[in-house]
Amino acid sequence: MSKTRLHIISILVGISLVLPCAGITPEIPEELKTSEELEAWFYDDSDINSESINEGELVFLSPEKPESILHSKNRITVTAESIKTGWVELRQCYANLVPVKESQVAYQYRIMRELKIVSTSHIEKTWVEGKTVQMYNVQNNAELCITAQVRIFYRNPDRSFTLVSGPYHLKFLDGYYPLHVSFTVTYPGDRLRFTGIEPEHPLDMQPMLAAGKLSIDTFFEGRLTIKVNFQTVE
Repeated sequence: MSKTRLHIISILVGISLVLPCAGITPEIPEELKTSEELEAWFYDDSDINSESINEGELVFLSPEKPESILHSKNRITVTAESIKTGWVELRQCYANLVPVKESQVAYQYRIMRELKIVSTSHIEKTWVEGKTVQMYNVQNNAELCITAQVRIFYRNPDRSFTLVSGPYHLKFLDGYYPLHVSFTVTYPGDRLRFTGIEPEHPLDMQPMLAAGKLSIDTFFEGRLTIKVNFQTVE
């Protein structure tokens, strides 16, 4: 399937975002008159080089037009209570959403609660159904922000801790496409000490560190699971 014919997008970033009829709007040839001709054109993959399709391997990118790529902005807050329970606060926003009539964000976190919509822009109607956010009439320059609590902070046998977020990916059929992820973690610096992040990122995408805060900005294809490791401050 040609990227210029991308119509259905699935995203897993610890969540699944399904956008029917999303992606790059195809330039439909004027000579196509019937629905049968249109369907045959849409599913024609004779112009695709199979070697160019990413099948899930993580590849970091330097995009030419980053503002055109779907952007997932993630802010995770680890508290002193998180050390006891594993629950963290999540705020997640999406930018560069593609105009569609109906779409949904379907969250796949195994343990999740208190999913709420906190803001929208250029979307006519949004509402929560179970672990999904439903969207109606998504327009140009649309944005969506939610908050929730998720249990993704784990105590290791050696008494260290790991925050596991992902896998982030943008998938269509058998191929993976560019995704922009901004990821920020705040944590109690008097209780936890940052010791490392996995996987290792390129030099131009290294994490930025401050007191009790870590942030990273990354562009990639394939599947990305971010693991942030901590030690207890004695």
